[in-house]
Amino acid sequence: MATLVGIAIHQGYLQGVDQPVGDIVPMPADKAAITLEDLLTMRSGITCIDSVIALTLLQMMQTADWFQYVQELPLETEAGTRWYYCSPAVHLLGGIVQAAVGQSTFDFAMQNLFEPLGIQEVGWPRDPQGLVHGWGDLRLTPYDMAKIGYLYLNNGHWEGEQLLPENWVNDTTTNIRATGEQGYGYLWWLADGYYAAEGRGGQYILVVPNEALIVVITGSGEIDPGMILNGLILPAIKSDGPLAANPAGEAALQDGLDTAALAPEFEAQPVGLLPPLAEAVSGKTIRLDPNLFGLITVSLSFSPTNEAVLHLTTDGLLAGDDDFSWTAGLDGVPRRAPGRFDLAANGTGQWTANDVFTMRIDEIGNNNLWELQLTFDAGKVTITMTSEAGGAIVTGTIEE
Repeated sequence: MATLVGIAIHQGYLQGVDQPVGDIVPMPADKAAITLEDLLTMRSGITCIDSVIALTLLQMMQTADWFQYVQELPLETEAGTRWYYCSPAVHLLGGIVQAAVGQSTFDFAMQNLFEPLGIQEVGWPRDPQGLVHGWGDLRLTPYDMAKIGYLYLNNGHWEGEQLLPENWVNDTTTNIRATGEQGYGYLWWLADGYYAAEGRGGQYILVVPNEALIVVITGSGEIDPGMILNGLILPAIKSDGPLAANPAGEAALQDGLDTAALAPEFEAQPVGLLPPLAEAVSGKTIRLDPNLFGLITVSLSFSPTNEAVLHLTTDGLLAGDDDFSWTAGLDGVPRRAPGRFDLAANGTGQWTANDVFTMRIDEIGNNNLWELQLTFDAGKVTITMTSEAGGAIVTGTIEE
């Protein structure tokens, strides 16, 4: 989102980071003087609770108009005076860009950032008005993530074209936080020797200017990018120029890559008879009570091939679509199938009690490891969902 703001400034749609947002979009009088830089540096002053959970973000996502919700949040501090993380405030930037350029933020991003960089596979959820999630949730391949880093490493140049203002990278990496804290610039985290775009659960673009190096890390679970960079990658650099040919080393590397690419082998386990409840609930629609995740219905179906399919319908906000499915092997062998955002997920499942079915889902392209426990009780269903990010409980009723 910060990159799109920079492009809009470079193309003359926005005047500069000092421009008050009230000049671009309608804002209440007490927030009209907030500047683009205040939003870019997480110093908007807007009331926001982000810890222990992103409460304000979740509350915003339950409203009919997310942009308006953030507009109407009260001020907690004077703009520009205190840093605190606030995803909803960053969502404002998406609407500001959209108003300034006169087209959807997604289309502007495709035409002026992704397509010039040769990026074609983009997944980016939208709010009820069609505005992309300004604070994150963008899905790119690791190779395309590296292109974003390369754009910044080269001061906004890409194949002879200047996409960002000349001083944008310098301003982006200027620390606005107090000494002793992790640095922060224009929505980039700053550290000793590098700066980073950090996504939830272990997704990173690290730019190391002194080494002309971009490192992309994707994974599931919290990791320490500084340890990986300083402890493993930088010590492995032997020369600023090409090394002498090393056929044996290259062959060993290729063997390692080939081995890592092999799918793990699983031995199918006996499934045995399913409890009578399996046949009774198979294919039935479970209507869910209102919940924070926008889940509307689920259905659980069992097949003769020792598989279970959990089909979910949603409001589309967290799934990128109105419906998706997860498939699970009942014999201990994970089944891979498209899930959210049409990205592959592996799943296994089993009846852990006569009235409890448990699924374990590895969202390979979405970095989540889910355990879903469906407990059935006289037509009522309780779904307990847990992941590395926390847990939640959703309830519903089986429709006859």
